[in-house]
Amino acid sequence: MFQFNLDPLLIKQQVLICLDRLINRLSILPFPLELIDDLFHYASSTWSIDALNCIHELILKQHIPRQYDPILHSSLRHVIQLVLIVNQNLTIIIINKITEILHSLFNLHLKRCESIEQFPMFELLTSLYKFTLQQVNKK
Repeated sequence: MFQFNLDPLLIKQQVLICLDRLINRLSILPFPLELIDDLFHYASSTWSIDALNCIHELILKQHIPRQYDPILHSSLRHVIQLVLIVNQNLTIIIINKITEILHSLFNLHLKRCESIEQFPMFELLTSLYKFTLQQVNKK
């Protein structure tokens, strides 16, 4: 009998690559919030570049219909939490991807963030300040 030896890490990586492509190609994001939560949890627990690529694709969606606002709001709040737990032991690739995500968030969604009721704007600015300060101190 033929037996497959499947590496769980490789499977997760391939799934994330597929999800990244799916998010990239969809004009709307009919994903359950639990999927968004799991994606961010995985990204923050493993610092997976593939998971961060998916997150970046979510943030790049600037023309999200209002009916999908909860997905955008959840993603933006998760980005804040993600940036707050960044540590100095991360690779330059991960730091660069987080920087890209922040750049996209500020370029595409700052006005929208201001209009979200009870959006944690102070936490967003605090996380950006801490992240920036941490990068300056690394040099």
